[in-house]
Amino acid sequence: MRLIAAFAFLLLAPEWASARTVMFDGSWQDESFLFQSANDYIQEGARLRILSDDSVSILWRPAPRDVHHARQASWYWTVDQGVAPTDLSIKGGDDRNIALYFLFAPREFANDLEDASPDRVFQHEAVRMLVYVRGGNHEPGTIVVSPYLEPRGVLVPLRGTGNGTFAESVDLDTDFRRAFGSPPGVLLGLGISADSDDTDGFIEAEIGDLVIE
Repeated sequence: MRLIAAFAFLLLAPEWASARTVMFDGSWQDESFLFQSANDYIQEGARLRILSDDSVSILWRPAPRDVHHARQASWYWTVDQGVAPTDLSIKGGDDRNIALYFLFAPREFANDLEDASPDRVFQHEAVRMLVYVRGGNHEPGTIVVSPYLEPRGVLVPLRGTGNGTFAESVDLDTDFRRAFGSPPGVLLGLGISADSDDTDGFIEAEIGDLVIE
């Protein structure tokens, strides 16, 4: 009887019950900006190395199907050299060492956007973005409206600009509700960026062991 009950639980378990370590296996694409130098991203399996020299770009991939209903995430990030603190709410002066993007869309739009280009996903009016940041001069955990993504995206600084390695664990559901006042929809895409162009800075960093569940 217990075996039957356990099997039934597995069949009825919600889709978000799975966890996935997202690898940097060459499946991520570097999306650069017009008239801007791109970062160097070195994908090495469980970790991603980042070099940003007066440059900015976003590394992008669609979210794996088995984490479309993700509500938590964890990772570590390391900064060996970084940019000075900036005000992340100011366009043109908002450099940061690392930013990790989670892009969500309501279920009714998810199927249509699942195989869409990064540009279409980032610009779609229904998409909402949580961006966790290492850098800036804000109090950790503050919700900062992105000057580029408003009103569709917010920044959540977790650490300042200092060097070193830190492990992070976030509640996507709680942070999304704080930022947008509603539960998150389907996780459609992931992005990672570094930004050193406004301060003429240099960033040497890495992020890894990205687990989404």
